[in-house]
Amino acid sequence: MADARRVFTRAAGDGTPAERAAARGSIDEDVVGLSHGVLLHELGHALVDLYDLPVTGREEDAVDQLAVLLLASGDERHADYAVSTVNAWGALWAASEGGDPGVAAYSDVHSLDAQRFFDWACWLYGSDPGRFADAVDAEGNPDGVLPRDRAALCPAEYRRIDASWRTLLAPYLKQD
Repeated sequence: MADARRVFTRAAGDGTPAERAAARGSIDEDVVGLSHGVLLHELGHALVDLYDLPVTGREEDAVDQLAVLLLASGDERHADYAVSTVNAWGALWAASEGGDPGVAAYSDVHSLDAQRFFDWACWLYGSDPGRFADAVDAEGNPDGVLPRDRAALCPAEYRRIDASWRTLLAPYLKQD
């Protein structure tokens, strides 16, 4: 079941030494990608604090949105970093399966791992539906992770996130 939660899959590493080396390199890239996702999430907290930015809803969700926005608006490598972060949330969700996560998880300031997985996947898909079409669970794509109903809303969610953060940060951004 955890494999179905991966937006994109990488080589499993079974087989030849070259295949195993490629898989190790892929894992290294995933760690770098997740690190970028976490770093940009924390940058979001710093910006909220530094500029006393208003945040409606949970700050953790807002800064997750900023992290996706920054990664998705970058080059191919940064989009891959966002995919790595989505995959990490999927792995954490899979690791936490097997029962009620408990009061601590439900009362935490962070969304549940499964929610963060689907939110990140949605926002990344919404940033470029053509590029990330494989994320959608559709006929002919059983490995997609986003239900079609949610995927239909993702481009609008992404545009709202983009407009909101641009508005919040506009007074602090350098004008060319």
